[in-house]
Amino acid sequence: MNGVISTLPIVFGRRGAGLCRAVLCLWIVFHGFDAAAQSETDLEAFGEYRDSDDFKDMNMDATKWMLKNLMPYGCKSIQVLDGGMSSINITQPVEFDDDTGEPESGKWRETTRFVACGRRSIQHIDFEVRGPGEVRAINMAPGDSVANHLLQRDVYFTLRHVFIGNYKQAKPAAGMDDKGPCDSMRLIDTEMLTPDPPSPLLKWRERWHVDRCGVVVKSEIQFETTPGVGTTFKISP
Repeated sequence: MNGVISTLPIVFGRRGAGLCRAVLCLWIVFHGFDAAAQSETDLEAFGEYRDSDDFKDMNMDATKWMLKNLMPYGCKSIQVLDGGMSSINITQPVEFDDDTGEPESGKWRETTRFVACGRRSIQHIDFEVRGPGEVRAINMAPGDSVANHLLQRDVYFTLRHVFIGNYKQAKPAAGMDDKGPCDSMRLIDTEMLTPDPPSPLLKWRERWHVDRCGVVVKSEIQFETTPGVGTTFKISP
């Protein structure tokens, strides 16, 4: 499920660059900064790093967690789209040590598209360089949510507290294993409800799709940011 990436040739565009091997190419988008800030040398090193065993192992662990926790309950039919290739969005220039080849700084997101039991599934993994050679993989909410990781986590655990409390004795949906009470809760999709969101984004609405033992429950989340204070959210049915 890793994106196919190589170091040459690199084709730069106004907003991104393509990394190609044979006839397979992966388009890299630069977000929030000028593409010229990402050097060609570091972009080549980035391709080599993604081919390393360390990155592949970390990416695989994050992918396994995603398949276990962010797909519909009981779903066994999962199809990877786009030939299994991930799109990459670099949000902070990725820089590498010339001697060790290890990443020193940078952030990027890798997005992979699936169809899971007839539903769309857009999965995101954020990678953040915390220090020399120290990269962390962060599973983000699937779909279109623009909330940051900490805000997504707070919304998820608030929903979980409500749902598990209300449905502790809920049985799985028809056709699922019903040997006992089901307390499964999986966030399987998010939608942006605010049309043409402005920048900076201070108020917006999202719809979160939560799978409760095979039954999908949708909740509307209203977010509001106060500069210098933080972002609050309100959950509506």
